[in-house]
Amino acid sequence: ERFELLNKMILSNSKRINRRVTKKEIVYKKDKAKSILSFIITKSEGIKMFAFNYIEEFDLESRFITISKKNCKPLEKCMKIKNDNDLEYIKMIIDKYLKKAL
Repeated sequence: ERFELLNKMILSNSKRINRRVTKKEIVYKKDKAKSILSFIITKSEGIKMFAFNYIEEFDLESRFITISKKNCKPLEKCMKIKNDNDLEYIKMIIDKYLKKAL
């Protein structure tokens, strides 16, 4: 349910954003080329969101953590969305982040 809400919000933000689904994650790309966001739905009813470093500009509560370089992901920041409070926080900053990413 939380993912569906985020999905609608991201795809309605711009026509330049496309979604690609793999076995492990859902990746949002700009112009079908550059990854700008990705989600992994975890077993424990949570969602992991991955973004670029510049999400720190909008992350006032410092909820995003830096992932290891060994992970080989182009997206370097991660936040786990576990409850509605986390979801509301993401909704506040995601529009600003997407405008900068495009």
